[in-house]
Formats: sequence, structure tokens, C-alpha cells
Amino acid sequence: MMRWTSYGAALLGFLICHPLALAAEPDCVWKGMRQRPAELISPCTAILANENISREARGKALLIRGIAYHNLLQLDSAMQDYMAAMEIMPDNVDLLVSRANIYQRNGRWDLRDADLAKAAAINPDHVDLLIALGDVARRGGDDHHAVKFFSRAIKNDSKATFAYLFRKRAFVRMNELPKALTDADAAVRVSQEPDQPNYFEDDVARDIHVAALIERAQLLDKMGEPERAARDYEAAVAKDRSAFALIKRVQDVKRPLASDLADLQEAIRREPENTKAIYTLGLTLMIEELFDAALIVFNRAIDINPNHGYSLRMRARVHRQAGRTEEALRDFLRAINSDERILKESMPALRAAGYWHSKEIPNWLTPELEDALRACMIDTSCN
Repeated sequence: MMRWTSYGAALLGFLICHPLALAAEPDCVWKGMRQRPAELISPCTAILANENISREARGKALLIRGIAYHNLLQLDSAMQDYMAAMEIMPDNVDLLVSRANIYQRNGRWDLRDADLAKAAAINPDHVDLLIALGDVARRGGDDHHAVKFFSRAIKNDSKATFAYLFRKRAFVRMNELPKALTDADAAVRVSQEPDQPNYFEDDVARDIHVAALIERAQLLDKMGEPERAARDYEAAVAKDRSAFALIKRVQDVKRPLASDLADLQEAIRREPENTKAIYTLGLTLMIEELFDAALIVFNRAIDINPNHGYSLRMRARVHRQAGRTEEALRDFLRAINSDERILKESMPALRAAGYWHSKEIPNWLTPELEDALRACMIDTSCN
């Protein structure tokens, strides 16, 4: 069986893949390879090059290689394999749910829904299908309906970690925090079982047990239990000193500045291209009013990703602090063009400072809006 769900932004979407065994071809198996998908490409390709393999073996090899590409976020290659596999096994629910995931990532909701509907007609109790349907409902704001899907998934598989995690999120939004904590506890427990799916953060496969600990910690913080939350963050870092775990500890646990800086520097050493780690370091330096150091850090993040909107916005503030208004405005406009969230998040500050009076947000950069943004970049109180 293969675990699946959507992955997407924000901060990001998840891609869930679960073991699918191909007993006849021991070199092309997903089991045990969840954190090493790149190693599957060559053996699966070698099998597919053999013209004498059975049609069934070819379909399974295509699916496994597609899963590997999917986990590597090489979505075009994954889709090619899924399409080829669909010609061989059109009623394979794992395949339908996986293809629906890519359709969702590409914004093809109609094709996603068609694949999920077909999968439901074949096997309405398929665990990964139920998780996918619950996730669709949750993203659409129908938390009550989502909970029903996740509950059915858990009934069919008590070790379905993502069903617990997603149902927890639905309960949080419904303000049913005790139920959410029960699910968070279950997710931490079952995520330690073997052959669990990957949890994706920053387009990288992460340890799902670490993710479950972090999600429970965030909930405990929300419930007013910071000490218990801190223990979960410590456990997450002890389990896996990844940039993912280190950044979360910095963001959510109150500690001395030196400890935060040490975590962020380690995170960057481990993942030098992780713009979230670099941005968080820059933000920490900004809070301490270490503007020159922050500028160097934001420059690095933007060098790695010229469209990293939040780094552009913060670099704009560094320029403003130094009186470089034109540079500040240029970076702020780039930030808005790179990430549509930034303009929306900036409007309350523009209104509070008296530079924007309309309740509407323009769909494009009008002269009036540019003037308001320029005024904000001159006014250091406009945050």
C-alpha cells in the first residue's frame, strides 16, 4: 500500500508515499527506501528496459519508479510513469490516488476529483484514498466532513499517522483541543512504527516521527503548556538534528540568543541551501538590531532564491533603517511580485500608518499603491 496526500506552500504541503512491494524484482522495491528514493531510479529503469518482463511486472515497476520521482518532486517524470502504468493497471487505487496528488499540485482540481471518484468506486475503504478525500475536505474548509474521512481511515488502519495528524488539525480549527491532543499523542506513538510515510517540509523528505513531535509541541504551546512543548522540541532535535527540527526549536521555544544562533548556524551547515534557515537567522539578527549582519544573511537567501519574498521584504526594512529609500522600495516591490501574501500582510500597516484608506487591495500595482509603499519605506514606524 502507498501512503498519499497533498503537498503544497506555503509552508508548505505534504507528499505521502508508503511501501509497495514488488516481490519478483527485489532491486525495484519501495519498502525501506522512503528516504532514499533516488536509489530506485536505476534498478527500476533496468527492469523496464527488459522487453521480456510480464505486463504486470512492468506496471508495478512503473508505479514504483513514479513514486520515487514523486518523492524527489520530479513531477513531470512521475506523471509520465503514472500515465504509462495506468495503461496497464487502470483500476489500481494506489496509482489513481498518486496521480490525483500531482493533479492537485498542478491545480487541476477536476482531474484530481475524477481520479479520486474512480478510486472510491473501486475501493471506498482504501486508507490512502480516505486520507486524500479528508484532506480535500479540510482544505475546502469542511472540517466536520474531513474528520469523518480521517476517522474511517484510522478505523481501517490504526497506524495511519497522517490520518491522526490531519484529524488533529481539523480538531484544532474546530477548537476541540482535547481531541486534537489525543490525536497528536497517537501520531507520536504510531509514527515510530516501521515503514512509515515521509513528511515533506521545504521540499525535502523528513522523519515523520520528528514531524509528529513538532506538531504536538505546537499544539501544547497553543494549550498553554510550554514546558511540555519544549520537551517535545528537544526530543525532535535529539531524534534528528535536521534543519527542519532545529528551525522549529528556534521559532517556538524561548531560549537565549546564543542558543538560537547556534541552532541556526548548525541548520545552515547541514543544509546550506535552506532559505528558511537563512531567513530565520536574518530575522533573529534584525530583532537584535544587528542590521549589517542581517543584510549579509538576507543577501545570501536572495542569492539562493531571487524570489524569496520574505527575505526581500526584510532586506527592504534593512535598507529603510539605513535610509536607503529607493533600495528599500525596489526590494519591497520585488517581494510583492514574488509572493502575493506579502501585499495582503502589509496592508494593515499601511492603513494603520494612514497611507492607505481603502478597504480594497488593488489587483495590480497602481500609482497610488506605489506611493503608499514608498511612504511606508520612509517611515520606520510602518511595520
